[in-house]
Amino acid sequence: MKKWQQEKRLNQEELKTGKSEVKKHTEINEIYLRNIEEKDKQYKRYLDNFLEISNKFENEKVKMEALIKKSHDENQECIKRAVAAEISVLQNWKETELYKLFRKVTYAEANLKYLEFMTSRSTVPQSKLQIESWETYISNLKEKIRKAENEFEERICMVKSGALLNNIPMVEIAELQPPSGLPSVSILLLVCIRSEYTILYHYAM
Repeated sequence: MKKWQQEKRLNQEELKTGKSEVKKHTEINEIYLRNIEEKDKQYKRYLDNFLEISNKFENEKVKMEALIKKSHDENQECIKRAVAAEISVLQNWKETELYKLFRKVTYAEANLKYLEFMTSRSTVPQSKLQIESWETYISNLKEKIRKAENEFEERICMVKSGALLNNIPMVEIAELQPPSGLPSVSILLLVCIRSEYTILYHYAM
């Protein structure tokens, strides 16, 4: 009987110890579970924060790309307008210089016609020499016109290719002095008035 009681007490103590161990492990498990749950919540907060930052970054990236594209397009448009303006300057300069040369040709041709008319009524050798001088002068003027047209077109092409107008050499048109011995202005005026209306036609050609 005593032995049985002793075993019973021993079993009770072991049961008590076992319950204590179970309780201890249960508490530890609960602590672990709470820690895991807290870590899950923390992870979720971090994930939500990361996604929010990522979305903001993506939105900012899209905005930045749009701004860069807009800036690039505006820059290209500015370049295009600048090129068009420089081409317009060259074109106006070309038209002005060629108009001056065509006026000189028209005046010289009128002068030549007058000399030829006067020579037909005279045998003076000097008149023939003057005619040759004016013919040479007219030929040189026309050559200068062709050269000026080519040089202006070259510079227009250079500007279209990206060169700055300030960085390319200017078109230089040397002044050609007409031959001496001009007829009176009053006589030439009638011839020039008739010829003046042909300037724009010749210039357009």
